[in-house]
Amino acid sequence: MKFTTVSRAGLLALGAVHLFQSARHHRDLVQLSLNEKHAEMLRAVAGSEALTETVWPECGHRETGQMLYANGWMSLWSLMLRTGFSSETHLRATLKGFMESETGRRYWERARVQRKATARSRYDHIMHDLADEAHAAAVAEACPGKADEFTRTLARYTAPPPRRAGTQGLVIWRGKVAMVTREYLGDQDDKERWGLPGGHARAGESHPEALRRLLATRLGVQAEVGKLLAVDYVPAGRFVEGQVHIYRVDLPADAEPALTEESGFGSLRWVDAADISSLYEDPDSHSYRRLRHTLNAYDTGTAAELHHGHPRTSAQAA
Repeated sequence: MKFTTVSRAGLLALGAVHLFQSARHHRDLVQLSLNEKHAEMLRAVAGSEALTETVWPECGHRETGQMLYANGWMSLWSLMLRTGFSSETHLRATLKGFMESETGRRYWERARVQRKATARSRYDHIMHDLADEAHAAAVAEACPGKADEFTRTLARYTAPPPRRAGTQGLVIWRGKVAMVTREYLGDQDDKERWGLPGGHARAGESHPEALRRLLATRLGVQAEVGKLLAVDYVPAGRFVEGQVHIYRVDLPADAEPALTEESGFGSLRWVDAADISSLYEDPDSHSYRRLRHTLNAYDTGTAAELHHGHPRTSAQAA
C-alpha cells in the first residue's frame, strides 16, 4: 500500500514536470514564430522606400534601413539570451562593440523607450539594461557633452519630480454619501476638514487598487470601485503637486461601514447629497468645489476634469 502511494505521487510529479516542460516548449515555439514574422516584416519594410517612411518619417530611406537592421540584431540577441545561446557576459561585450558605432548609438537613442515598453520577459528587461549600460559607456567615451545631456534626459524619465497620487471614493450606502473629517490637516485648514474618504496610492498600485485597499483599512469594507467621476490636478502648496482621482463606490445595503482604528479620520457621517453644502462654511473652499463637480458628474453620467477644483479651461488644456 505504501509503495503504491509513493508510486502514484511520483507519477503525478513526473506528469507535472512534463506538462511544465511542454508548456515552456510551446511558449518557445510561439516566440520563435513571432520573431520570424517580425523579421519578415522588417525585410519587407527595409526593401520599400514607401514603407520605411512609416517607421521613422524623419529619417531617410538609407538611415531607416540601418535602424531596422540594428533592430533585427537587437531582437536576435535578446532571443539568444532567452534560449541560452548567449550569456550576459558575452552579450555585454557584443553590445559594447555595437554601441561604439554611431549607427548603434543613434538606433538605441531612437528605440530604447519603445523596446522598454514592449519587453515581454525578464530576458528582454536584462537585454534592455545591458544595452543602456553599453550605450552610456560608449557615449561617455565618444562625446562627453552628449553623455551628460543623455544622462539628464534619462533621469527625467527614471526619476521624475515627486507627485502625489491621490484617490477618493464617492461612497454611497443606503442612499447617503460618506463624508469624513480629515484630522491630519490640522486647525489651520478647518474649512477643508470635511471630504470624501480615500488617501494615496503606493508605488506600483493603480488608483482603483489603492482605493479598494484604503476603504478596507479605513472603513472596514470590501468594495468594488466603479466609474471614474473626476480628476483634480492640485498645484504645489502646503503639499507637493499631484492629482486626485475620484471614483463612484456603491456599498450593498447589508454592509457595515465604520471607521477603523487606523483610519486617520476623525469622524464619519452619512449625508444626503443635497445637504452636503451645510458641512462647509466657505462655499468656495477647494474641497467643496471638487465635491460639487464630482456630484454633478455622478448625476449626469459624465466625468469632470478639474484644476484645483475648477473645471479645466481651454488655456490649461493647451
